[in-house]
Amino acid sequence: MRADFSIARIRFLRRPENHALALHWDEYLGDLMEICRPRSARMINPLSMGELLRRNQQLIVKRAVYWHGDVEAKAVERLLHNLRFVAETYGLVIPAAATRRAVTDLAILTTLWITALRGVGTLYGVGDD
Repeated sequence: MRADFSIARIRFLRRPENHALALHWDEYLGDLMEICRPRSARMINPLSMGELLRRNQQLIVKRAVYWHGDVEAKAVERLLHNLRFVAETYGLVIPAAATRRAVTDLAILTTLWITALRGVGTLYGVGDD
């Protein structure tokens, strides 16, 4: 796989607010490789990450914010934007047959990110009191 690093993409990564994305690039890519695939001529109607998020981002963000409650929607949207940026840099797409799984995987990744960021309290009577 080859990355498409244009000057604009490099400038974007060099911004101070994108330091974490640049620093953890390999982690983003590793997670995306479990969800996406490189574009292939044999794929029928693959979805780009941008299209998948256009259709499902609001659902993922609302659920993640509802489940945790202690995170801003903008922070979740930023995480999804970072995932999209990395996917587009490598031309990764989601096979049409795997869109449901991709949405589920993104919801799980988002929830794991929130719990790493904010921790987990009591859930169904179990956990820290």
